[in-house]
Amino acid sequence: TLTTLTVGQLINQYLDDSRTEALRSYEDYADRAHWWRTHYGDARVLDFGVSVLYEARDKLRSSGRHRTRTAGTVNRHLAVMRLIWNWGRSSGWIPQERVWPTKLHLKEPAGRTRFLSRDELDGLLKAAEADQVMRAAILVSVATGLRQGELLRLRWADVDFANSRATILETKTATPRQVHLTAQAVTALHALKAAKLRSPTKVF
Repeated sequence: TLTTLTVGQLINQYLDDSRTEALRSYEDYADRAHWWRTHYGDARVLDFGVSVLYEARDKLRSSGRHRTRTAGTVNRHLAVMRLIWNWGRSSGWIPQERVWPTKLHLKEPAGRTRFLSRDELDGLLKAAEADQVMRAAILVSVATGLRQGELLRLRWADVDFANSRATILETKTATPRQVHLTAQAVTALHALKAAKLRSPTKVF
């Protein structure tokens, strides 16, 4: 029952769900969920409020393997617990009115933006001419700005050739998004799929 449900039990229910086990990022989620289970597993869900979450955020920041975790790492741990919490709400374990608090994530430093020049891109594509997979990966990456992990998890079922776009199901924010594919990227993907050089399901 909700009055006795602990955070550890909620996490176990989420990880044991067949839909969770089917996720490609299951091991990564389970690893981060382990931290929550270790530090707050005995806490009642009813007591798992804003003050406890702020305490957990501070503990995450100061208890890393190398003394402190980066803001990005802390935010990924928070995102996994938020995912579990929202799963609990949608599955009936947690009342709908118990909404995950906003503005909990730490501010991350802005990354350095660097774009390839036309000459650099031409040189990169020329160097990859002999490797059809690498050339397609470069074109898709440049066209979409996908992260390496997102690129490697891309499946053919996620590619919409007719509308020149791809759906990214597993993202850093755990929210699926769609990205536009340039004509050059679409052509490269068509050729790659026709060549059948890779897995019948995964693009790269």
